[in-house]
Amino acid sequence: MPQLDFTIWLLNLTINWLFFLLIFLSFTNLYTTLNNINNLNNKKTTTNNTQWNWN
Repeated sequence: MPQLDFTIWLLNLTINWLFFLLIFLSFTNLYTTLNNINNLNNKKTTTNNTQWNWN
């Protein structure tokens, strides 16, 4: 049964890598989303500042 053991080990490794990639990509996606929200807030405040300066 060494062939079966190797197949199970390879499958386990692949599943571990898939889980790692899933978690890593979700965290990076969360970081970019928060960064985009922060940029939108900064743009909003700058436009508010310019409007306030014009008034």
